[in-house]
Amino acid sequence: MLYMDIVRSPHAHAKIKKINTAKAVKIPGVLAVIDARRSPSTTCTGLRRFPATADGVAIDEVMYQAQEVCA
Repeated sequence: MLYMDIVRSPHAHAKIKKINTAKAVKIPGVLAVIDARRSPSTTCTGLRRFPATADGVAIDEVMYQAQEVCA
């Protein structure tokens, strides 16, 4: 069974400088860390699209608090 967790921004109207995934990838059992810049098709086999709400995933700027940033 595969589980997913979505990381949401604690800030509203914030610029995303970088997303450091190094620690998350090293955790045993983590298959992928996906953000808007990483293509799900190249990161995790069988994943068709990024899981998000209709508002979309933040790429360069977070528009509101709790907006999806990565999974």
